[in-house]
Amino acid sequence: MTAVSAMADIEIEMQAMAETLRAGRIDEAEAMFQRLARLDARVADMLLFPVLFMIQRHQPLDALRFVDSQPAGRCPELRALCLKVLGDPTWHGEAMALVESPDPGIAHAMRELLELPPRP
Repeated sequence: MTAVSAMADIEIEMQAMAETLRAGRIDEAEAMFQRLARLDARVADMLLFPVLFMIQRHQPLDALRFVDSQPAGRCPELRALCLKVLGDPTWHGEAMALVESPDPGIAHAMRELLELPPRP
C-alpha cells in the first residue's frame, strides 16, 4: 500500500466516522477515531472530534476544560464553540475575533457559528 492510498483510506474512514457521529452513534464514532488515531498521528492530533464527542454526551464543560488544557492559541475556534454550547455570552466576541482568521477553515467555521453569510 502506498502512502497516497493509505491517506485516501484514512480520509474515507474519517468521513465514515463523521457520519457515524452525525447519526448519534457516539461510542462507535469514538472507537473509530481511536483506531484511526493509532494508525496516523495526524488524526490523534485533531482536537475537534474529542470535543464533539464530549459535547454530544452533554459534557460541554469537560470539552471546554479539555480545550483550555491545550497550549495557548491552539484551538480558539473550539473554545468559542464550547462557550456557545454552554450559553456563555463571551462566545460571540471570541468567534467574531476569528471571523477574519488567516486560516480559511477557522474563518468559515466561525462564520457558520455566528450564522453570517459566507465570504464573497
